[in-house]
Amino acid sequence: MGDLRVFFHLLMRELEERRKADSRPFVAAFNNPSQAVKTRWMVGAPDHEGVVKATIRALLSPKELLDGKDWSFRTPRDIIAFEGKWKSGEQVALVIAEVENVIGEFKGTVSDLVSYQAPLKVAVFYQDSLTPEKLQTRETEIRGVLSYQFGKGFREARDTEYLIVFGPATVSEEGIGAWRGIWFTSDWQKSAFL
Repeated sequence: MGDLRVFFHLLMRELEERRKADSRPFVAAFNNPSQAVKTRWMVGAPDHEGVVKATIRALLSPKELLDGKDWSFRTPRDIIAFEGKWKSGEQVALVIAEVENVIGEFKGTVSDLVSYQAPLKVAVFYQDSLTPEKLQTRETEIRGVLSYQFGKGFREARDTEYLIVFGPATVSEEGIGAWRGIWFTSDWQKSAFL
């Protein structure tokens, strides 16, 4: 199983490689005023491998890839990589990711991640000018959401990893801009700003 700190760096590499490969379509998709276009480009669809799905694929080990993965697109924004088969009752979520275009839905999206069972949970948001103070505020908000959920009796595995990624609202042909992340385990015994 992968490490979400590695996922963050793989995501940056995937974004940069796509920008270098074809900067005009990259910028056009990412900066498109239609949120659906950016979401499809970032998450993907059954007929298109998006940035986040390609990054999950890079994170998983070769053995996990050989064992086969089922990819589920539960909503236009969610992606789940499963191991095993649903029909046999042996399907387990390995990685859950959500791309959210509306920063005002930050706490709700974090709450959604808490409610899913998977050892690796990722959310990607877009927020310009994310200062260290704003990043610290976001961490406090995350702690509040988790505290509320756990106070209501929700429990999950101690080694569950979360990665909350913040990217710029727009990019340019010259670069992908500044991206930041908050990585932590569900018990907050380990955490880091990326």
